[in-house]
Amino acid sequence: MEYTDILSLARETAGRLGIRIKDPSLVLKNMKPKTGITTILYNEDYILWIDKHYIAYGDNFKPEVAYVFADEEHVDEELREVIKMIRREKSSYNLKTLMSVKEQLQLAGTAMRQSDSRLYFFGRNTPIRNGGRKLKGQPYIITLCPKCRADFNNTGVYIHRADSEQEYKEKCTYCNVRDGYDYEVTPKGRREKRG
Repeated sequence: MEYTDILSLARETAGRLGIRIKDPSLVLKNMKPKTGITTILYNEDYILWIDKHYIAYGDNFKPEVAYVFADEEHVDEELREVIKMIRREKSSYNLKTLMSVKEQLQLAGTAMRQSDSRLYFFGRNTPIRNGGRKLKGQPYIITLCPKCRADFNNTGVYIHRADSEQEYKEKCTYCNVRDGYDYEVTPKGRREKRG
């Protein structure tokens, strides 16, 4: 994806948020490899992050962060950092925000693997006020090794094998070290009856 394409998507998102990008050429300059700076813009309601690897925004009055776009490099790096922060529980973000970001990144990572794409777009047409998470409450699939699978026992989700006949293991989404199977994860209270 070209930097100009990322800028175009950022401008579209900024417009939906009511944020004005005063100097688009500066945003493009910040994306260049030698500069590598994340542009941060805000108004009284929202904050917007524009980077060559991702676009995300947050409501100033809520802790959640909603991604619009991310590439493989950002998803892999950020997911590892988010998981580390959750395990340490020492972060400027609260645990709810970290869990939300983790879910978004896991969804993106899974979709990238399934489609052989290095990019993921998060519900571009979803109204901003609902946090931009079109798939909220819907099942999503992640790969878990046995050790990381056990970590889900006391969380607020239901989890079960996505394909009971899956033969080949893949790298665990959580630890990115051990191999495991694909699991369907559904938030408690939203589980649908299986046939």
